[in-house]
Amino acid sequence: LAGPLDPPAGPVAPTFKTLTEVEPRVAINLTNTPGDADSLFRITQPGSYYFTGDITGVAAKSGIEIVADNVTIDLMGFKFTGAVGSLVGIQTSGTTIGHNVVVRNGHLSAWSAGISFSNSLDGSVIEDVTVSEGTGNAFTVGSEGIVRRCVARNNLGNGFAVGFNSRAEDCIAVENANTGFFVSGASHMLRCTAAANGNNGFLSNSANGTVYVNCVSRGNTGSGFQSFGGSILQGCRAE
Repeated sequence: LAGPLDPPAGPVAPTFKTLTEVEPRVAINLTNTPGDADSLFRITQPGSYYFTGDITGVAAKSGIEIVADNVTIDLMGFKFTGAVGSLVGIQTSGTTIGHNVVVRNGHLSAWSAGISFSNSLDGSVIEDVTVSEGTGNAFTVGSEGIVRRCVARNNLGNGFAVGFNSRAEDCIAVENANTGFFVSGASHMLRCTAAANGNNGFLSNSANGTVYVNCVSRGNTGSGFQSFGGSILQGCRAE
């Protein structure tokens, strides 16, 4: 019933996966992704990276500095917390690198800014991330970027600063000291909510216009929607 007792000819082949095959991503730590003078961790090669636990930053350093294209970071549901005097939580560095960066699934708090992808041509994706209690903008998304299901809560800057030709879907900006969504032109805001922010709920500052679909602005100190350049609002509500 167990088959032949004589083993087949030739060397014995492995029957299990290697550790690399089980987890092909790179853990973010001081060994694999050591930082430099102004960053706790530094990613210099394309690839997929992940957290293995909660991480706390240090003063005068950013949390993660990305100096490569085509990088994916999975926060794995963990919390990435800044210290007094910490800089940006996660940022790209330089205008010619940091394209096609993906960050997902976690919580950043108490950084000078949460996630900053401000390159002129970006193509980044941020999804399922909450940024809270920062001293600057929670999210800065470069051109051609996408931000999905993210929350900016109780930050001293804007909730979301969205670049040209970008898209925000199902995002919430609440109780931020400045504008909820500060949007560059030719972008789409879909099913987003701005509530109790210290300035406008949504501000489109470009002559290219913005398309808003099913967005809600409630209880903000400034305008519900302030938009220029032939913007379109469909199914939106301001209270």
